[in-house]
Amino acid sequence: MRVLITRAVPDAEQFAALCRDQGLTPIISPVMEIDIQSRAVDLSDIDALAFTSANGVRAFVHNSDRRDLLVFAVGPVTGKVAREAGFQHVREAGGDVHRLRDHIVSERTSFSQTLLHVAGMDRAGDLVQLLKHENISARRETLYAANAVSTLSDDVIAQLRADPPVEWATFFSPRTAALFLELAAKAGVSEELKKMRAACLSDAVAARAGSANWHALHVAPDYSATSLLQMILHSNAGSA
Repeated sequence: MRVLITRAVPDAEQFAALCRDQGLTPIISPVMEIDIQSRAVDLSDIDALAFTSANGVRAFVHNSDRRDLLVFAVGPVTGKVAREAGFQHVREAGGDVHRLRDHIVSERTSFSQTLLHVAGMDRAGDLVQLLKHENISARRETLYAANAVSTLSDDVIAQLRADPPVEWATFFSPRTAALFLELAAKAGVSEELKKMRAACLSDAVAARAGSANWHALHVAPDYSATSLLQMILHSNAGSA
């Protein structure tokens, strides 16, 4: 069974490895390329960090050797990357910016100065503004850009047009879903999506992916790559 992976490298490669471990055939087709900026980060008034993506963790690690700060991660995927990077105090929220806000508010006494949101240029929600509405001091540092690719590769287009079709496409963010649909339309393969199932990390992702006419649209039961993969495996077993 073939699984199209649209997330950026290195996350795409890590999910591909999980797919191979389960006997699936991954097709890596990132719709974005991550460009991490290099610059000094002012942490003089900071005693907590917030990451809304694993790429935010990587961008911070690229620019600072501080690992003693309290970390609020948007979900388990980002939290895992933060712990692997050496952070010792990692709190995980429920998978989106509003749940992250709620989690930070619930633990507002665990830090006393300012929280720094390490973000990309394109963001799903304004965490800093949400926190300011709760009278929590916060500011943002934009340390990376997720740049959209211009086309799907010839190999991916050929696989999407193949018979039998690619069984699954996976989406881990609303933006990757939207970008993939744009690229599919540009490549003239939108009709092929009717033969495929879409696996989405959340309802917000599914809302973007749902503008296409998929054979079926599935949402993972929780915000993790493992959960999404298990959903694919169970859905396939149930349809066999």
